[in-house]
Amino acid sequence: MKYAQSHRTVTVGVDGSTAAISAVRWAARDAGRRGAALRLFHSCVLPPMRHPRPTSAAVGFSDGLFEDGRRWLREAKNTALLEQLGIEVTTELSVGNAVDQLIYESDTANLLVLGGRGLGGFRDMLAGSVPVSLAAHGHSPVVVIRGASTGGLPPDEGPVVVGVDGSPASDAAVAFAFDAAADRGAPLVAVHAWNDAYADAAWSMPPPKVDRRAVQIAEEEQLNERMSGWREKYPDVSVYLEVIPDRPAHALLSRGERAQLIVVGSRGRGRFASVTLGGTTRSLLHHAVCPVAVLPHGGVAR
Repeated sequence: MKYAQSHRTVTVGVDGSTAAISAVRWAARDAGRRGAALRLFHSCVLPPMRHPRPTSAAVGFSDGLFEDGRRWLREAKNTALLEQLGIEVTTELSVGNAVDQLIYESDTANLLVLGGRGLGGFRDMLAGSVPVSLAAHGHSPVVVIRGASTGGLPPDEGPVVVGVDGSPASDAAVAFAFDAAADRGAPLVAVHAWNDAYADAAWSMPPPKVDRRAVQIAEEEQLNERMSGWREKYPDVSVYLEVIPDRPAHALLSRGERAQLIVVGSRGRGRFASVTLGGTTRSLLHHAVCPVAVLPHGGVAR
């Protein structure tokens, strides 16, 4: 069974930016591969009203926001239908905080897709809280479209890269990544970086004496064992295992330079696993040169 296929809806946050158009194009293709409907969503953020009665100027401003939203959704729908013929496309214009509205949308979405940088309610995309909040609190996988040219598509060749650390969110990421690789006819690269715990400890105590060769062999064996069942389930996917003595973020960013998608969990199993969003995932959302898929905490699968 595919990950979260019961809903079969790919939802895209639309805000009139060229980055959002790239996200729409990417999502339309993904919806076509999944046999899913495409839902285009925009939320208008209205200014606070201090007067008990709205003034005509405020009403005119609100009308303008709604008109912009409707226009952006029309343009996004036309783009989607040109990108992927035959898919079902619906639009939704809402009112409220973008993050809150998109988290609510993620409850019924198979996948939530956002552009790397936006306008309006999404203008703080990578400098602010939108992708971080959605990746941490969304109920569905979230894909942030990185690496797209202006209004164009991000890389659509190369492997699917997945970060593996044994956490529940990482296990969900592996499931998602195998589906994505199978759908795209792409190889899958499973990356495990094993020296993060020693680096974290180095600031508070002398680093332990570690037989790095022994650790490397043990980690390779564990990764191979963890992937064996997935290889049997997806015999047509070429799988490459990489166990790297490096920081996870650096290892994944490096492999992502030649990838079409990086898949990670929202939280790992390291020292800071209990924080809202893992540092590795934050780094990828800011610096990856290809789209990044973040799987929710707890590995929700419907």
